[in-house]
Amino acid sequence: MASIAISSTMPSSANQDVAAVKTAPQPDRVTTKASAVLQPDTVKLSAAAQARMMHKAGQSPALIAATLGRNVVSVDGYLGIKAAKQVVTTPVPAAAQSAQPESTPAAPTQQASPQPAAAAPAASGKS
Repeated sequence: MASIAISSTMPSSANQDVAAVKTAPQPDRVTTKASAVLQPDTVKLSAAAQARMMHKAGQSPALIAATLGRNVVSVDGYLGIKAAKQVVTTPVPAAAQSAQPESTPAAPTQQASPQPAAAAPAASGKS
């Protein structure tokens, strides 16, 4: 096997000038930097998004409306709550009415005044 010899002398091309080493430039004047203060991230939520978050947290629509300065109907709209429509009462059919006993007394009927027997055929139109 062949052996390789390493010499401690360096070739002239491998030499570096010590003066050629560059250092960071020094500023002529001293500058003061403001301390880095981290600002928290902020997001502005719409009223609808706030209402949904508050509802998920367990707040009632009335409380959400009061907090947001809105009316309950608009908060119900944000939450997808549909208010029940007012039911219009339907009239009771006549057959069902007659089956129920009346609690009011009947109106008094007028009795015909007694007429003479001779006037009765004339009133009926027979001669």
